[in-house]
Amino acid sequence: MKKYSFLILFVLLASMLCIGCTGSGNEKSLDQVQNTSTSSINKATPSQNSESSFKIYNIGKTATDGLTKITVNGERYTNSINEIPDEVVEAGNESQFLILNITLENISPNRTRTYAIMQYKILSPDGSTYECDYDASEALSKAIDVAHVTPGNMRRGELAFAVPNNSTGLQFEFIYDPLNSADAVVFNL
Repeated sequence: MKKYSFLILFVLLASMLCIGCTGSGNEKSLDQVQNTSTSSINKATPSQNSESSFKIYNIGKTATDGLTKITVNGERYTNSINEIPDEVVEAGNESQFLILNITLENISPNRTRTYAIMQYKILSPDGSTYECDYDASEALSKAIDVAHVTPGNMRRGELAFAVPNNSTGLQFEFIYDPLNSADAVVFNL
């Protein structure tokens, strides 16, 4: 019986392999692709141009992707965070904490959302990026709780980022969908 099971399994796998290797008949050769006329290629119109359609928000403004609303309510800087008893976090040499107060609202009609720490980033004019500092954020008395936000509910609180002293021109980036980093919004700070 084992011999027949092995044989049947082998035939099924071989059949699937052969079917998967055959084309659908809709493939184009390299010459056909290269000779495609430029009129059939979608060109960006001014409203589709990434420079004109990508909007940068300011503090106090709300951005949305249709599922989440986000607002940066304010910012502050400090060298140490000591807001919870027995929780002290110091910024390293040549750095300080940038603390953002944000509001996240789940406006999806039927999906509970969790906003992960990897969705928040500070951008610097020199191209440097600064991730959310988990330990510093946890030491904040008003740390934002973004786990399991049910439809129609919002969370307001703070996040901390370690940035260089005297940083200017910083921006806050929020990635709506961590699986699609192109789906993001930026706020000037």
